[in-house]
Amino acid sequence: MSYSPLRHLRQLGPLRLLLLLTGLATLLLRRAADAPVSLEGWAFVTTVVVPVVAPIVFVLLLLDALMARVFLSAAEEPALRARLRTVLYTNLVGAAVLLVVWSPFMLALRQP
Repeated sequence: MSYSPLRHLRQLGPLRLLLLLTGLATLLLRRAADAPVSLEGWAFVTTVVVPVVAPIVFVLLLLDALMARVFLSAAEEPALRARLRTVLYTNLVGAAVLLVVWSPFMLALRQP
């Protein structure tokens, strides 16, 4: 069976897809850690909201991966096992990308 991106997206489901798209949005809207904080306008979203949402999305991806692993351990149908494996690995890859991209930003915030 060949790989189909559309089939892959259908296996994830709408809520997981929305979670991954939110993670992608945090990657695209990320700003430098030394950017001045703005409390009004669009800059508020990129300097305050996005850095708060990114760790939440990261934790949700890991939680969903954990739940997929729990359900995978009890699944017996090959189709369900394949779907849960897809969910598990997609979530872990998404979390890893968020970790790699956001780590320099978060570490820079810790510097005095």
